[in-house]
Amino acid sequence: MGRAAAFFLAAALLILAAPTGALAAEDYSYLGLDRLRDGLPDAAREVLDGESVDETLDAAGALERVGETALSALGGALRWAVGSALGVLAAAMLCAAAAPLAPRAGGLDHVNLIGVFAILAAAAGGVETLMGEVTRCVEELSDFSSLILPVLASAAAASGAAASGAAKYAAAALFLNVLMTLGRRLILPMIYMFLAASAGEAAFGGAGGVAKLIASAVRKLLTLVAAAFTLYLAVTGLIASSADAMAVKLTKTAISTLLPVVGGMVSDAADAVTSGLAVIRAAAGAFGAVAVAAVCVAPFLKLFLGSAVFRAAAMLAETVCDQRLTALIEAVASAYSMLFALAGTYAVMLTVTIISGAKIMGA
Repeated sequence: MGRAAAFFLAAALLILAAPTGALAAEDYSYLGLDRLRDGLPDAAREVLDGESVDETLDAAGALERVGETALSALGGALRWAVGSALGVLAAAMLCAAAAPLAPRAGGLDHVNLIGVFAILAAAAGGVETLMGEVTRCVEELSDFSSLILPVLASAAAASGAAASGAAKYAAAALFLNVLMTLGRRLILPMIYMFLAASAGEAAFGGAGGVAKLIASAVRKLLTLVAAAFTLYLAVTGLIASSADAMAVKLTKTAISTLLPVVGGMVSDAADAVTSGLAVIRAAAGAFGAVAVAAVCVAPFLKLFLGSAVFRAAAMLAETVCDQRLTALIEAVASAYSMLFALAGTYAVMLTVTIISGAKIMGA
C-alpha cells in the first residue's frame, strides 16, 4: 500500500508540475484543429477566413457573414428560378393557345404532347443543375464531417466523456454514410423516376398514382433515416453519458481516498484541463455549425426559390392551361422539394451531431 501511495504521489507531483508544459500552454494540436481549419470547403473558407478554432472564435461575426453571403446569392438564385419558371410557363401558355386550333388524330392530343416535351425541355437544365449542386453539397458536408467529428470525439475523450464521444461519433458516421449512399443510389434515381412518371401521366393521362407513390416513398425514407438517427443518438448518448459520469466520479473518489491531501489538488488540476477542453469543444462546435451553414446557403436558396416559383407558375398556368400540364409543372416543384429534403436532412443531422458533440458533459 505504501508503494502504491508513493507511486500516485509521484504522478500527482508530475501533473502539478505541468504549468511549464503542454497543459499550461493549452496545446490542443493533438485534437486536429489545424487539419479542421485547412480542410474547410471553399464556401466555408470565405466565411471563416481569419477565424481560429478556439475561444477567440467570433461566431456572431461569422454568422453575419453567412447572412451577407445569402443576400449576395439571393439575386442570382431568384433570377435563375424566375427564368426557368418563365420558360416552362411560356411553353404551357402557347400550348393552351394552340389547343383549340389543333385537330386530334388517333385519339391523341398532339398539342398536349408537345407541351409535355416543351415543359420537360425547359425544366431539364434546372433539375440537372440542382441535382449536381445537391450532390456536391452533400459530398462537401461528408468530407467536412470526417474532419469535425474526430475533433469533437477526441476533445470529449480527453475531457472524460470517452464513451459518449465515441457513441456520438459512431452514430453520426454510420447514419450520415447511410444517408449519402441512399441519396446517390436510391433517392436521386427515384426523383428521376418521379419526373418520368409525372411526364407519362401528363402525356397519356392517368390519376398520378405512380408519381404520388414515388414521392411518398422518398419522404418516408428520409423521415425513417432521420427518426432512427435521432433515436439512436439520444439512447446511446444517454447511456454513454451516464457511464462517463460514473467513471469520472469513481476515478476522483479513488484518487482522493489514496491521496487524501494531494488527491484534491490533482482533481482540481484535472477539472481545469477539462474546462479548457470544454471551451475548445464549444468553439469547434460553433465553427462547424457555421461551416455547415456556409456550405448550404447557396444551394438551399436555389432549391427553395425553385420550388416556390414553380408552384407559383403552376397556379398561374392552372387558369388557362390543361390540368395535365399544370400537374407536370407542379411535379417539377415537387422534385425541387425532394432535393431540398435530401440535402436538408443531411445538413440537419450533421449540425445536430456537431452541437451534441460540442455540449459540455454534465451541462
